[in-house]
Amino acid sequence: MYVQEIKSQQIATDREGFWVVLTRYKRLGLQLWVLGVGFVVLAHGILAYSVSPRCHLTYHNPVCMAINRDKDQLKPDSREYAILSGLQWVLVLVDDDSRFEYIASDYLLMLEELETASRNSAMGGYVEALSRQALSRLAGRLATVFPITEPARHQFIAILPYVYKYGVEVDKFVGYYRLGLGQLPLVEEKSNFDNAVKSKDYSTLTDIIINVYYQDRLHKRFPKNTLGIDLALSQGQLNRYLAKLATLDFAYDYTIADKYSLQNYYVTHLIFVMSDFGRHAPIKNGLSQRLEEYLLTHFDAVRNIVNDRDLLAEFIHCLKILGHDKLPKLRGAERYLLGLQDKQGSWTSPYYQSGDAYDQFHPTWTVLTALNYESPW
Repeated sequence: MYVQEIKSQQIATDREGFWVVLTRYKRLGLQLWVLGVGFVVLAHGILAYSVSPRCHLTYHNPVCMAINRDKDQLKPDSREYAILSGLQWVLVLVDDDSRFEYIASDYLLMLEELETASRNSAMGGYVEALSRQALSRLAGRLATVFPITEPARHQFIAILPYVYKYGVEVDKFVGYYRLGLGQLPLVEEKSNFDNAVKSKDYSTLTDIIINVYYQDRLHKRFPKNTLGIDLALSQGQLNRYLAKLATLDFAYDYTIADKYSLQNYYVTHLIFVMSDFGRHAPIKNGLSQRLEEYLLTHFDAVRNIVNDRDLLAEFIHCLKILGHDKLPKLRGAERYLLGLQDKQGSWTSPYYQSGDAYDQFHPTWTVLTALNYESPW
């Protein structure tokens, strides 16, 4: 009887122990499950950050977060959402100091283009904040970004209007130009220009026209030039060059790919120069009419045959400047470009993913500014 009672007690104890152990394992299992879910969520977050880093930046967090708030009010498949995502991708790119130094002047030019005729009322605020920040970063690395060379001199002149406009470290920028870049001997461009016209060297013509435009723009926007930078540019030189190009014919079609590409970029940059990059409509004259006719005639070849999204974007941008923003095939091309945007917000083609910072930046620059521009006339 005693032994039987002992066995009964042991059985009861074993049963109680079993349920206690089982309950403990259930609790442990629940804890492990919670940890597992947390790990998965954390891993997903890390993966999402690695694929699309947003607002974890050294220089651009406030603007990036403001853009996110604006995007929350938009449909993810809208043009405006795509434009803001593209701008965020650019901020990630230039957050890296070495990439910023490589494309600093082009980045500032892109920002001004985004401000011009934008449908987004907040874009002006973004542009001012980002421009001020870029100039502040530049002020501490002028010798790195602008070595004492003629190409760097032209890049420096291109950004001077922004230095004056925003009043950021003006004395430092002007002093650097006077003591360094301003000491370079003047390069005689007229003979180079005449030779390029004779040989139909569209690449050289584009470079000369753009460089003279930057000097002309500085004089026009700041005619008193109270800071005393002498660019030694004779008044009216840009217009004289443009007049000489009025009868220059177009020598190539898409069957001669490389020269056709240079010819096309020559055409788009003439429109940009003649309109101050869309700030006003080009003056109606023989040259602007020939350029307009060229863009309309060659649009289908650029859209359907030439594999160059940068060039297609510039054609779209120029036709908008010329008032063709409602053209059906232009709108169709815009939808095509919107479909090429990747998950990070970039329009960089796979071919240029491993290129230098300019190769990575330029496709997104051209598409962003084309999509963002709305003709005001």
